[in-house]
Amino acid sequence: MGHTPELINFSVSFETELRWYGQGEAAMRQGTPRIITRRTIEAINSETEIASLNSERTLQANLLIPIVRKGEVYGTFNLDSVRSENAFTIESIEAGRLFAEEILGFLETERREQRLRGRLDLLERIVEINRIARRARSQGQLYLETLTALRRYIGSSHVTVFLLEEDGQVLRVVASTTPDLTAGMRIPRDRGASWIAVEERRAVHIHDIYKDPRVFHFGERRRGPVALLAAPLIDGSGEVVGVISANSRPHQGFGEGELAFFEASAEAIGMATERLKALGEATRRAEAYRKLIVLSTEIEVLENPDEIAERALRTILELTPFEAGVFYTLRDGKRLEPDVLVGDYPSRFPRIYEDHPVHLGEGLVGSAIAGRKGGAVHDYRDYPGALEPFVEIGTRSILVEPLWVKGVPYGGLAVLTFGQPAAPPAEARYLVQLTARRIERAFERIGHLTTLKEAREAMFRAFGVALERRDYETRGHTERVAQLSTRLARALGLRGGELEAVRWGAYLHDSGKLAIPDRILLKEGPLDEDEWALMREHTEIGFQMLEPIPFLPESTRNIVRFHHERWDGSGYPRGLAGTEIPLEARLFAVVDVFDALANERPYKKSWAPREVARELRELSGRHLDPVIVDRFLQLKRPLRRG
Repeated sequence: MGHTPELINFSVSFETELRWYGQGEAAMRQGTPRIITRRTIEAINSETEIASLNSERTLQANLLIPIVRKGEVYGTFNLDSVRSENAFTIESIEAGRLFAEEILGFLETERREQRLRGRLDLLERIVEINRIARRARSQGQLYLETLTALRRYIGSSHVTVFLLEEDGQVLRVVASTTPDLTAGMRIPRDRGASWIAVEERRAVHIHDIYKDPRVFHFGERRRGPVALLAAPLIDGSGEVVGVISANSRPHQGFGEGELAFFEASAEAIGMATERLKALGEATRRAEAYRKLIVLSTEIEVLENPDEIAERALRTILELTPFEAGVFYTLRDGKRLEPDVLVGDYPSRFPRIYEDHPVHLGEGLVGSAIAGRKGGAVHDYRDYPGALEPFVEIGTRSILVEPLWVKGVPYGGLAVLTFGQPAAPPAEARYLVQLTARRIERAFERIGHLTTLKEAREAMFRAFGVALERRDYETRGHTERVAQLSTRLARALGLRGGELEAVRWGAYLHDSGKLAIPDRILLKEGPLDEDEWALMREHTEIGFQMLEPIPFLPESTRNIVRFHHERWDGSGYPRGLAGTEIPLEARLFAVVDVFDALANERPYKKSWAPREVARELRELSGRHLDPVIVDRFLQLKRPLRRG
């Protein structure tokens, strides 16, 4: 009132307001009222931006009351008089103070509401970033969607994700919205602010990257100050696996809300990175065992020993870090010759056997075959029985497995590296052993017409045993459920090939667990949500492993895929219910539950037959097919024997 509309939204600096006030900042922060006379008003108006404002009449006096709470100035309440320099009395001042208190209460309420809205908005954003992280099925999808969300939610111009290389000395760019930071680019240790977040395991907030010498700059410098956030990516075991960084737009910076959201996002991305890494490892394992099953299938139809050995060695090299493979055969009962060579090896390697024949019992290979016991050396140069010609051409790591047929030495399989030693996983030796035994059986089939059915049965049983080598809680489980499933299937009217398919399904039902990491499969204590999600995928992984095998019956694959479905539809992977679940999977589920109850495990004792029967009846109609449960209980003999 008394001014032109220009006054609305007109702003002055705090310094100008202090000059107008005239009592100093300390008095203003105490909320002391101040009456300003016409002479002072005219002097200040002529020197400041206030002079650009026009009033309808000349100001005679001004009453300024600071709006203050605990020393913080929220604003000022001004009353103007255009009539008299003595317009403001003690009563006026008191009335002004009361009104200033009302203004203060309104402003504080508004601030609280703003803070509450900010917290709710922050929570919604954190929920969204966690949803994105949990939904991602690949690291590429994870980084693309989270980087997009971060740019939107914190107003960042550039966001980058780095992963720590295994040696811990390099950060590798895996995703970035910064044109100058392309995927695959490597940042060495101690170069850039991201390393601070890695080494100190905390979020770093730099207010102006152009004034902080710790920041390594990429691309052109921008006008104005640019802030930076960097936070470590930490997995479920507490290990730093990478870092995420974000730049603000010039002059904008990051507030407390953006910092909190960024730290929460880094935590979600770190956990999701570990989950996706585990999922990738599971996929790799599944592919490895699928190739092994395909190899076993191919061995069944090959008739030439060299073809069998070559196919086996190539598969082993695909699944292990070795460079070359050799199939040896024993000549004249004493001399070893390399009949098949695959992979990368020195050109002189085959000629060594011509110039320096290797006999049974000599060197690592000869000794392993003679003793009918596999052998392995990390560095051949340190092996006491090393043969000098092989040392000279750079032989380093060797893994050898003998082949005996009809109780006599036939030859051997060996995989090698040259130049650098290899550090194969623990399962590599078992893989070579399994392949060697498989080849021995194939050779016996060639020589003695071993039936295809027996070979397949042995192969499937071997896979069941292979799983038990990893999960000691289920030792003996595969053989028991195979026998019981066959008996129950026969009682339900299945015959011939149907019984064989059920038995094979029992052998292979948990084959997908071969792809589950040991840290989950062998974990002591309960699994968390992400671990359970990965564990539940073993049914689909097992199905995918077996799907390419042409001779495998559909009933066998159904057991692998659906044996965790439940009669009431609460199972996985498809949530099938009732007779939607294949018969073979329903009958196997009954046997599987029975075996778990009736046999001792490290975490429980075996249940008495009466307790087992009572529990099966309790699960009937919910977890298990009630008709099959009744038929199983009529068998009686399994319950008596436990």
